[in-house]
This record gives sequence, structure tokens and C-alpha cells, in this order.
Amino acid sequence: MSQKTPLSSAALIQQKSECGQRLLELRQKQADALERGDDFQHSDEISQITERLAAFDTAIAGAEKREDAAAAKAAIASTRVRAGEMANEARLIEDERLAALKDAETHALGLAGATGRYAALSEKQRLHIRDSNEFYSRQPEHLRRLGDIYRVVPGGVHVNHTRELDEDAIFLRLGNYLGTALSRIRSRQIGNVSWDLHNITDTRSWVEQERAALRGKIEEETIRNMEFIENQLSDEDEDAD
Repeated sequence: MSQKTPLSSAALIQQKSECGQRLLELRQKQADALERGDDFQHSDEISQITERLAAFDTAIAGAEKREDAAAAKAAIASTRVRAGEMANEARLIEDERLAALKDAETHALGLAGATGRYAALSEKQRLHIRDSNEFYSRQPEHLRRLGDIYRVVPGGVHVNHTRELDEDAIFLRLGNYLGTALSRIRSRQIGNVSWDLHNITDTRSWVEQERAALRGKIEEETIRNMEFIENQLSDEDEDAD
């Protein structure tokens, strides 16, 4: 035979309230009977209800104790489950956080390598333009499109024709490029790394900015000078034929 589920404290309190109300009704009827001089037929029921009310107090206390214990047990179980969930969530977040840092490290190392190649190739381009200028200066007058622009005059003012590719200029532009990228994380500083971009408003890509900075020197000067010499000598070669 299955065991009945114990009544809750709320149900017992409700039953006690109903018993108490019944007791009040019976006492009123008993008082009315006394006033009339009649016999009262429910004295036994009053005694039973009075005893029942006392028993309800004990039952309610027991039910509340049982419910408190069940609530405490449920709270412990809930806390245990929540602690496990939070531990798992911490592991998941940490895995994702470290994976993001690994990606950052990989890209940072790639960035360092790429910027190193950029600096090395910038130096290579600077030396090539210097050689191109010397080559240009050795050509006869009719092949020098811009005249004696590169000729060094003794005692004259020294002109640096490759200043846009000097190390200081290269790393100044590179610092601005990197600072612009890092500013998407924080505006001016990350730990010990800081940058100042208060005068930098150019939103073009790094390549577009670099081309703009060097176009006059490389495309419009050096390349055109060499193409001019090439074309002039091609024309002369055809005339000789």
C-alpha cells in the first residue's frame, strides 16, 4: 500500500483555520443554548475540535520543519548545480579568451614580420632610387627630363631626394598606421604601448596612404625619368634603322 503524501503546512494551517471557525460557531451555539436554558448537544464535538486544534499546532510545526529541510536540501542541490554550471562556463570563456589571444599573437607575429619586410623593402627602394638618380645624372642632357635636378653643387644646399624613404619617415608613417589600427581597441594606450593620433584624420587604407606619400617620388619622378630615357633611346634606335 502506497504511503500518502504528507500535507503541507499551508494545507494544515487552512484546516486549522476551518476548525477554529467551527469551534467559534459551536461556542456561539452553546452560549445561545445556555441563554435559552436548553441542553447543548455538541459538547463532545467542542472537546474534539479543541484537541484537534492543539494537534494541528504540532502537525504544522512538523510540516514546517520538514519543508524547511526540503527547501534547504533543494537549495544545496541548486547551489551545487549552479556552481558546476559556473565552473563549466568559466572553462568555456577561458578557452575562448586564450584562443583569441593566440589569434592575436599569431597575427601580431605576422604583423611584425610583414612590417619588418616593409621596412627592409623601403630601404631597398631608397637605395634603388638613389642609384636611379645617379644613373639619370650620368645621362646626356637630352635624356635628362628634369635637367640637373640631382646634381650636387659644391658648397650648395644638400637636397635629400629620398627623404620619404628614410628610416625616420618610414617608421613615422608605420607608427601612424599601427596606431590607427590599435585605436580600434583603445584610443591612446594599451599597457606600456601608447600612440598619439590627435593630428591623424586620414581614413584611407595603409596602401592608399603610402602610395600618396611616395607617388611624387616613385611614380611621377623616378619611373617617369627611366621611362623617358627608355623611350628616347627606343626612338633613336628606330631612327638609326
